[in-house]
Amino acid sequence: MRESWPVLILAISLFALRSFAQPDARPGEPVVRYDGYRVVSVVIRDFRDVRTLESIGIEPFGCEVRHDQANDFLVPPDRFDALVATGMPHMVTIHDLQPLIDAERVRLSAPIARDASWFQDYKNLSAVEAYMAELAALRPDLVTQIDLGVSLEGRPIKGLRISNDAVDLGRCKPAILLNSIQHAREWITVMNAMFVADHLVRNYDDDAYVRYLTDHAVFYIVPIMNPDGYVHTWTVNRFWRKNRRPNPGGSFGVDLNRNWGYQWGLSLPGGAGGSPFGSSDVYWGTGPFSEPETQRVRDFVLTHPEIKAHNDIHSYGQMILWSWGWSPTPIFNAPEWHDIGQEMNARINAVHGKTYTYGPIYTVIYPVSGSSVDWFYGTRSGILSMSYELRGPNFAPPPSEILLCAQETLPATLFQAEAMIDRYRFIADWNRDCSHDIVDLLDFIADFDALDPRCDLVPDGDLDILDLLEFIQLFSEAR
Repeated sequence: MRESWPVLILAISLFALRSFAQPDARPGEPVVRYDGYRVVSVVIRDFRDVRTLESIGIEPFGCEVRHDQANDFLVPPDRFDALVATGMPHMVTIHDLQPLIDAERVRLSAPIARDASWFQDYKNLSAVEAYMAELAALRPDLVTQIDLGVSLEGRPIKGLRISNDAVDLGRCKPAILLNSIQHAREWITVMNAMFVADHLVRNYDDDAYVRYLTDHAVFYIVPIMNPDGYVHTWTVNRFWRKNRRPNPGGSFGVDLNRNWGYQWGLSLPGGAGGSPFGSSDVYWGTGPFSEPETQRVRDFVLTHPEIKAHNDIHSYGQMILWSWGWSPTPIFNAPEWHDIGQEMNARINAVHGKTYTYGPIYTVIYPVSGSSVDWFYGTRSGILSMSYELRGPNFAPPPSEILLCAQETLPATLFQAEAMIDRYRFIADWNRDCSHDIVDLLDFIADFDALDPRCDLVPDGDLDILDLLEFIQLFSEAR
């Protein structure tokens, strides 16, 4: 009889002690090769299947194991016959992992053609930081570099602020925050975030839609939230997921997307949500916001109340996700989120024909506790927080996927910003401090009593009870 839980979760330590040569590796660094290792897709039918794979030394290639769905597993060469002997249906998706690693290393170590697009292949931390500086220098009227603070190992967490501040709307502009590389091995996500920045900067003058969005909103883009982990994937372990926190017992790393302070540390049905064990790839840390990386982004958001939308970019699986991650209960404005997700998928599909599954994290992918999306939605007045799972077919997609993926998700990301502008017009932010609180209501009443013509919100040329009721309605919706 099959178990009824929706998701089966494993504590994964597969890559914790493994490393291999990477493009930026220094001479003498240890190398562990994966000659003959296969990646296989297995549909997990029940918990017995999980125990069977564990018993013969086969572990997940991803971070979670989903019930009644195809899951990727890494099979050592001396374990493949044991897998066959179990009789479990499976399909080999990568016959030998090491050539894929070697080919990527050689490709990224080769000289870059002078006329090559920046998005032709993956870029390391220094190249990303240099390109952010280049965009800021190209359009200083639109772009400002931002520094959120430093990581556990002292690396700066940098980003861009993109907006045309010369356009004064007479009110606060809502802002959308895009962040990627919470999970270090998901290289395609940093390219995706940088493509948005590149498009806004280079197309402002010639694209009316881009100009409208950049005039009416602020884009904060943090392409590498986990710089320590990202550097580790370029120097030691291509498939490292977490940050580089030393844990008791000799393991390393906290899963930053289990470390946010909303519903942190919940063990959900089937063992889902995260793990209290440091060796696990979904280890949630010693407490909510225990890690400098999540603290830095949290503090940035708390000091920027104009942030009214958010997208946490991940890979892989082709999904558009929103809250809740910790509960199957729908959010209170689920129909609105569904309509936005549906339109985002339609805009993705119109580019290259790809379809992204959309819906709540808990039901579409798997239960998650302590996620960034839930923190943004649950503690920041229900802002428009979403997450992508980009193209695969694994954590090391070929470079040919970079531009295709970025091109198809760009219209969806811009639509999310457009939906934010429509949803948060900030008319009720009467004192223009980018926050809606009782001071706005008191200031409006004072100006209304003083017959300030700005208070004619209906507008009909008169200041009367209709204007006051209109403001109260807007104020209630904003909160």
